[in-house]
Amino acid sequence: MQKTSAYFLPILLLFLFGLDTAYAFLQYFYQPLDGDMAWNLVPAAEVRPILTDPLGWSALTRGAEYPNPNRFFSHWIYREYLLGVPLLLQGFVVPVTSVYLAAALAKIFVHVGLIGLLVRAINGPGRTDPRGWLIAACLLAPFFQSGEFRSHIGIVDAATTYVFFYALPAGLLLLFSLPFIDALAHGVRQRMPVWQTALWAVLAFIVCLSGPLNPGIVLVAGLLGCIGWLAGWYRLGQLPRSLLVLAVLAGILSFYSLYLGRYNSLTIDNQLPLPALYGKLPFGIFRQFTGKLAFPVLFLMLGLHYYLLKRRGSNDGLLRLYGWSLAFAAVYLLLLPLGGFRSYRATVLRYDTILPVTLVCIGLYAAGALRLLRELSRKHLRWYVPLLLIVALIYVNADRFDRSGYDCERDALETIAAAAVAEVPLTGNCGVVLWQTYPDAYQSEMTGRLLHRWRITARPRTYYHPGAEK
Repeated sequence: MQKTSAYFLPILLLFLFGLDTAYAFLQYFYQPLDGDMAWNLVPAAEVRPILTDPLGWSALTRGAEYPNPNRFFSHWIYREYLLGVPLLLQGFVVPVTSVYLAAALAKIFVHVGLIGLLVRAINGPGRTDPRGWLIAACLLAPFFQSGEFRSHIGIVDAATTYVFFYALPAGLLLLFSLPFIDALAHGVRQRMPVWQTALWAVLAFIVCLSGPLNPGIVLVAGLLGCIGWLAGWYRLGQLPRSLLVLAVLAGILSFYSLYLGRYNSLTIDNQLPLPALYGKLPFGIFRQFTGKLAFPVLFLMLGLHYYLLKRRGSNDGLLRLYGWSLAFAAVYLLLLPLGGFRSYRATVLRYDTILPVTLVCIGLYAAGALRLLRELSRKHLRWYVPLLLIVALIYVNADRFDRSGYDCERDALETIAAAAVAEVPLTGNCGVVLWQTYPDAYQSEMTGRLLHRWRITARPRTYYHPGAEK
C-alpha cells in the first residue's frame, strides 16, 4: 500500500498543479489589454529617454527628469517581447489572437517561474524528492489569483504592462537571492564559481534597474542583515566571500537606483507632502489586509504553523524566519510612502506595492506546511491535511474570472481591423487598449499606431466611442 501511495501521489500532485496552471493560462488569455501598452511600446516621446539611457546618466549628470529613469530593463524587456512575440505567433494565429496569446504566455511564464523559484528557495539546493517539490508547488498555486482576491493578494497583474514592472522583477530578485537563501537558511557554505559570480554581478544590475520595488527590498534586507550581524545572530563567515561582494554591489546599485528615482517625472508630477502620505498609510494597511479573506486566512495559517512548530520544540532557521519576515514586512511598509504618490494608489498600499510581503508570506506558509507534513504524526495529519485542503479551496473558489472585458475589447479590435474608414466609431462600452472610452478619435492615435505595428490594421487607424463623456 505504501509503495502504491508513493507511486501515485506525485502523479496526482502533478495533475492538480497542471490543472491549476492550465486554468490560470485561460484566465490570463481572457484578460483585456491595458491602457499603458501604447505609451510604453510605440513609445511616447517622454518614454524614449528610458530606452536610450540604460544607466540613467542624463538624470545623474544633468538632472534630466523623465518617467522611470531607474527602470530601463523592465521597459526594454517589455518592449522587445510585446513588439516581437505577437509577430512570431502570427505564423499560427490571426493578429488579434497573437497579442492576447503573447500576453498570456508572458503571464504564465512569470506565474510558473515564481512558483518554481519559491519552491527551490523552500526546498534548498540538495533535495531531489519530487514529492516535496510538487507538494510545495501545489501549496503555493492557489495564492496566484486572478479573481475575487486579486485586488488584495494579486501577484501576476491583469495588466500585462505591470507584469513586466512588478512580478517579473520580483522573480529576477528571487533568482538573485537564491545563493543567499541557500547560505543563511539551508547552511550551504560552498563558494560560487567565478563564472556564476560574474553572471550574478550582471544580474545585480538588471535587478536594481528593473521595477520600482527591487532597490528598496535589497536595502531593507541589507539593513536587517546588518542588524542581525551586529546583534551576533549570525557570523559573516556563514556567507562565502563571493556573496559578500555581491551583497555590497547590490546595495550600491540600489542606492544609485533610488537616487535616480528622485528624477522620476511621474513622482514629481504627483508629489504630496510626506506627512500626508504617512497619514494615508494606516487606512491603507487596514483595507489591504482585511478587505477580503485573502490575507486573514493566510495570517491565521502562519500563526498556526508558528504555534505548531514552536510546540514541537523547533528552534532552527525556519522558525527564526517568522521573526525576520515580520521585521521585513514592518520596515518595508513603513518605507513605502517614500516611494511617492499615485492617484491609482490613493492609500499608498496596493496589491502591487505589497508584492514582496505577499511572496514572503506565501513562501513562509508553504515552507511551514511542508515541514509539518513531514514531521506531524499520523494522528495529527488526519486533521491537518483536510485543513490545508480547505484553505486551498477558499482561494480556488475565489479565483473565478469574468471574460466580458475581453469579449468587448476583442469585438472592437476586429471591428477596427475590418473597417474601411480612418476614424472608426465603436459601439461597445469598454476601453480598447485604453483605460477608458474616449469620445474623440485623436485620443487613440498612439494606440492606432500600435495596432498597425502588430499588423492588426493595414495602416494606422484611430477609433472613438460616440457616446462617451467628454
